[in-house]
Amino acid sequence: MEKRDIIVIVVAILIVLIMAMYIKPLVTGKEAKLIPDEISNIFSQKNETVEEVNFSINNSNMSLPSDNQTYNTSVNVSSNESEVNITLTPTVTQIQPWNGSPVVLPPGNLTQQGMVPREYVSSYQRYSFMEPAVQLKTYTTISGKYSQTTSPITIPSKYWEIWYTVELPEDLQNPMLEEQSEDDPKVQSLSAVNPYFEFSVINAETNQVIRRVIPPGGLDPKVWKGTFGRGEDSKTTILSEKGDEIEVNWDPRPWKEKFFEGYNTYRLDIHSRFITSYSLDIKLPDPVSLEKTDVSKNDLNRSTPSSIFRQIMDYFIMLYNGDLTLEPNKTEFCNLFSSEVLKNRGCDGCIREINQMKSSGVNISEYKIDNSFYRLNEGNLKGSFIWERNGSEYVTSHEIPFVIDSGYWKMDILPIIRF
Repeated sequence: MEKRDIIVIVVAILIVLIMAMYIKPLVTGKEAKLIPDEISNIFSQKNETVEEVNFSINNSNMSLPSDNQTYNTSVNVSSNESEVNITLTPTVTQIQPWNGSPVVLPPGNLTQQGMVPREYVSSYQRYSFMEPAVQLKTYTTISGKYSQTTSPITIPSKYWEIWYTVELPEDLQNPMLEEQSEDDPKVQSLSAVNPYFEFSVINAETNQVIRRVIPPGGLDPKVWKGTFGRGEDSKTTILSEKGDEIEVNWDPRPWKEKFFEGYNTYRLDIHSRFITSYSLDIKLPDPVSLEKTDVSKNDLNRSTPSSIFRQIMDYFIMLYNGDLTLEPNKTEFCNLFSSEVLKNRGCDGCIREINQMKSSGVNISEYKIDNSFYRLNEGNLKGSFIWERNGSEYVTSHEIPFVIDSGYWKMDILPIIRF
């Protein structure tokens, strides 16, 4: 064999070694091995004897759940492995029904105050109604001033609500003028603070954030007073586009959040800055009311909500085509609407707007329903008004929301046809 052939073979072996020792570990991420595991295991099994498996847990990074639950523990040890697998299976505890007595929560953990950027996030819900189908009762109350994380709260109901309110300092948004400096009397300092409040509802078992809640419109006491700083009364009178006087309560408190999932354990993560106090009432359906009251009253339990919505719309059109200035048509017409509509417009205001629509020549013949929706105390119809004016027929899409008000389904809007 020539010298050149020997050099070629040596270079080839070096290339193979470099590929095995450096290139392959970089590509595969595995440890470099010159001897395969299959061969090394043949020799290692001859000297291996297993008499007893002893193990101890000495891992400072290992943490166990601390949610006050009980766990079934199983340990799997393999003689061919150097790892001990410990499986923790939580024991499922059935949530007992609520007996109606208020629940007192253990104190929560105060969290460190931090700077939170000021932002406005709307918590608008698709369907918002005045009252639930059953009477609510306070399950527990969380109050305080500073940020905190509450103890786990078990909700023994499918439907529940959180009513929350915030109190603010009197001179909240008035700049505070500090005393003049003795060194330089011309220098003065002004300071003002911006309040902040939010809370998150978190599933205590999965740590999943169910909902993050921020008061709609922010925290502005001038808006709540209605006169924007010119008075103390939160109720004021404004003029509508047609010149009607409408009494409006600008104070939105308490805000309400509705939850349609329950029978679980939750905790609240509350963040607050520069406020006097806050209070959150968790409300559940009253167990006594659930026993004494059906989901609906009178004819509501004999017909489906969809059929009731249709009957209300047919009755609305019949009264619309009659004389609303006469009794009992006037009273029957106003009884079709929720107290929220009547509070904002008044019975006379509703009839006045309907009569103006009639005097413009709008003759309604039918409300054609495309589909309907209902859940607990909320519902709506999607469809179109069929109407005629000056000999021409028109079709106008109109969605009608409904709400159970004092035990009866009522329209939560005054339907006006615009043209």
